[in-house]
Amino acid sequence: SMETCGRGGRFEIEVVTASSFTEPTTDESVSVTKQEIMVAGVTARKYISTRKPAAEGPIPDYSEDIYFEKDGKKHLIHFGKSVSEDIKNNILSTFKTL
Repeated sequence: SMETCGRGGRFEIEVVTASSFTEPTTDESVSVTKQEIMVAGVTARKYISTRKPAAEGPIPDYSEDIYFEKDGKKHLIHFGKSVSEDIKNNILSTFKTL
């Protein structure tokens, strides 16, 4: 479910490796909470973004983004609202082999 606007939609599950990322922050459209979790034996940052009631435009109601670095590589794992906890846990467990 990808749309043209960056916040307008993403894939329900997305895994990206890059040299840098801009981590989410609260603004006029979304509220963002941050939590530390463990992924692949390293501390990761889990951001939960929820749409504010007055937000305009095609902004998802809810998403989770997990950022972590391992062996010099930066990873982002994105989960949309419809991804079950079982699937999230299965995907995160695959990173133990990195």
